[in-house]
Amino acid sequence: IVLNFDQPGDQLGLLRFKVKSKLGQGQLKFIATNGEHESVQEIYIDVRSANPKTYRQTNKILAAGEKWNTEYQPHGLPSTNSAVLEFSRVPPLNLESRLDYLIHYPHGCVEQTTSAVFPQLFLSDLVNLENDQADQVENNVANGIEKLRSFQLTSGGFSYWPGQSQPHIWATNYVGEFLLAAKSKGYDVPSSMLAAWTQFQQSAAASWTAGNDLVQSYRLYLLALAGEPAIGAMNRLRENDSINSISRWYLAAAYQKIGQSDAAKALVANLSLDTVSYKQIGINLDSQLRDQAIMLQSLLLLDDKTRSDKLVKKISARLSSGQWLGTQETAMALHAMNQYITGSETSVQQQNKIKVAYKLGEQSMQLVTSNKPIWKSPIKVNEERSQAILINNQSGGDLYVTLHSEGIPKPGGEKAEQQGLAIEVSYLSKEGYAKDVSRLTQGTDMTVKVMVRNDTDRDFKYLALTQILPSGWEIHHQAEDTEGSINPLEYQDIRDDRVLTYFGLEKHQEKEFVVTINATYLGKFYLPAFKVEAMYDASKYARSKGQWVEVIQQN
Repeated sequence: IVLNFDQPGDQLGLLRFKVKSKLGQGQLKFIATNGEHESVQEIYIDVRSANPKTYRQTNKILAAGEKWNTEYQPHGLPSTNSAVLEFSRVPPLNLESRLDYLIHYPHGCVEQTTSAVFPQLFLSDLVNLENDQADQVENNVANGIEKLRSFQLTSGGFSYWPGQSQPHIWATNYVGEFLLAAKSKGYDVPSSMLAAWTQFQQSAAASWTAGNDLVQSYRLYLLALAGEPAIGAMNRLRENDSINSISRWYLAAAYQKIGQSDAAKALVANLSLDTVSYKQIGINLDSQLRDQAIMLQSLLLLDDKTRSDKLVKKISARLSSGQWLGTQETAMALHAMNQYITGSETSVQQQNKIKVAYKLGEQSMQLVTSNKPIWKSPIKVNEERSQAILINNQSGGDLYVTLHSEGIPKPGGEKAEQQGLAIEVSYLSKEGYAKDVSRLTQGTDMTVKVMVRNDTDRDFKYLALTQILPSGWEIHHQAEDTEGSINPLEYQDIRDDRVLTYFGLEKHQEKEFVVTINATYLGKFYLPAFKVEAMYDASKYARSKGQWVEVIQQN
């Protein structure tokens, strides 16, 4: 490009660049010359995809001496594909995928913040960590503790979102369990933080009369775990014959922690391990897997190996499946399984160590040995074609093998879908007329309206609306709430390129959310699908269809 100056001043030159279907960092080098004078500047631009990662996995149980031939197949854009091999002598946990999901979950309420770091407390008990991995885990946990301080209220309880004035009673329990576990693992948990939480729990336990007995039993277990048992409140709850079975498991754990084994065993002696598959998402964030994790923790405290072994198989089957799981149930299940794996001298990790050889493509055979119950490591894969993998189990017993792969798919593959929720997106001019966004003139202001409707007969308290906008658009501000809206949102996170909105919907209710944008930068960009989802029930969601949009110069 040539710019001619006949006097000092500024001029604007337009350069067109086309980005390849490869993510990473692009380098632009500008050289300006004027006679003998020259100026050079380099600019680096990140090339990103608005699409999230997708995951695939293959599982296999190998008997001692058995070999397995499988294949790695990349499924994402170049530079986004990776794979991890996981070998385990214990019932499989799908550790790589489940941890990655928790750590990179895009929403950050108090429960999800806690769930992201809770399993990392015990990661070194399960797998061998390199020094940099151990440092990263330690930083993650420390940062998680610090972030949780922003949720704590003056009362000592914890709110669901920052800035809210009321504690979320279930999350207050859950955060406390994490903080107690972190302290026991040697992490620096502020004493004032734990003291305020303990005081809040003691007051709530003493004043409880009836209602949510699961929250109360969880609270009583945690107070016993903290060495501050509320024995009077425990006795009052035990005398209540109408408390549900999961509450009995927590109450039994509380009695076991204070050394009253007879009372603990009597509470759960006749309880079944059978649970009904459900997701009744209310204040307790209930789910079947969460309930099973609670039961397993209690059975381990009661040293009931027969029943705990049966329950471990059920929990392992859910974790190792490709089935979607919520953040809390994933974290609690991993926590309970860790207690099972590391807490018993007769548990499976005391058996023969892991010894396995594997070969990827034309690479040489690699021998793996480990005294830990799980070994996992990234493997160097070809980004563009499939590769054969040979695995030979040289351990003394069964080996659980999992091949995890991940990648970011190309844009444009999304389809508009509705499952229990509905979403309608409209683009309006400043005057309120419908606007075609496929070609916008630079500088155009526009309103984006998103209507979300609950088409089910259930109430949803925890919904998340994700709006990722094209790189050429800028978010101006959030518009006023639609007239007649009632409590339209619980919390909102507005970033440079996206708006994350959290709210609830009663059955057949609808709400509308509005944001104003400006078509700022010239070029062709991708507008990803907008998505609304129930954060604790992946079967209920809706999304629009993505499209390419262009910002053009004014005539």
